[in-house]
Amino acid sequence: MEVRFSKTYIERLFHSGDVHELCSIIDTMSKLRALPEKLWLAQRLYAWSCWSEYGISQYYEAISQEDYITISETLTRYGLDELADRYRSGMEIKTGTSDKLHRDLNNWLEDHYNEIRAICLNFISNDIHSLGSEPDNT
Repeated sequence: MEVRFSKTYIERLFHSGDVHELCSIIDTMSKLRALPEKLWLAQRLYAWSCWSEYGISQYYEAISQEDYITISETLTRYGLDELADRYRSGMEIKTGTSDKLHRDLNNWLEDHYNEIRAICLNFISNDIHSLGSEPDNT
């Protein structure tokens, strides 16, 4: 069965700022076809930001080294240096299991949630047409 999302539905989600649902669509569509890198990064960045709710150390315990490096390098390549630094700091939690580092990063993520959400929406806006039923929907 082919998965399809209407352009109207996707645009309504975007205009309402529903990053969570948009990232769910990105995740689903990425399993069916290649998507632009900014969509991939938006989904990964949003997923990371949500882990503060559950404990960020679990995120770093679960992520592969390859994905960790790719996300870190991509954040830097897009000029998101502070996010990249914070993202890399989380790996210290995995290896050092410092409660203070854990709390600091959780708090930082909570404090910057709206900023991260805005970055994700910006990335999604650049390639939103790629999320419709056909890759070239406009």
